[in-house]
Amino acid sequence: MNSPYIAIDIETTGTDPERHQILEIAAVYNRQGVDVMDCPAFQSIVDPGEIVGEPYALNMNARTMERLARGEGDSLNVVMDRLMDWVDDTQHRFGIARFHLIGKNGGKFDYQFLKRVPGWDEDYFSHRHLEVGSLFSTPGGIDSQSDLYAALAVDAKIEGDPHEALYDARVSLELARRFWQVTSGRVAAELSKDAA
Repeated sequence: MNSPYIAIDIETTGTDPERHQILEIAAVYNRQGVDVMDCPAFQSIVDPGEIVGEPYALNMNARTMERLARGEGDSLNVVMDRLMDWVDDTQHRFGIARFHLIGKNGGKFDYQFLKRVPGWDEDYFSHRHLEVGSLFSTPGGIDSQSDLYAALAVDAKIEGDPHEALYDARVSLELARRFWQVTSGRVAAELSKDAA
């Protein structure tokens, strides 16, 4: 049985979903018994046209900005159509009723952007999310990223760089696998029943 999880990550031009734009979207389906690097995945650069953003966010996404300057990327509508087609195909291919989302900052950040995008279809997803960012907690609060994240990526041989959506989605999935055992048979069976 496959665990009904999809890890999603986006990169944006800032933190305000009313004003800022999505630059990249990636998703990884948690296929049991398969290394994270070999799980079915989706990734696309989004060309927002005229960019509205914060300097720190544009700097953090410098590689994506370079790709956009070379003419890579598609409009958000085109990318969202392709993402929903990929989710639909994954749902049918693996017999999943509804997916649970996993994200580093899923509920409070990524989801706030995605739910505003025409074409984002809530019907594919349950209302429950796994927020792996909470694993970065310290006595002083929750770090945005930790040594744990980087060490895990090396240990799991995850290719890419931080602040690339596909890399972050894969590391988020690996974190959920290790710390919440999302591939354990008992947990997967319970979640599959709940998702139906």
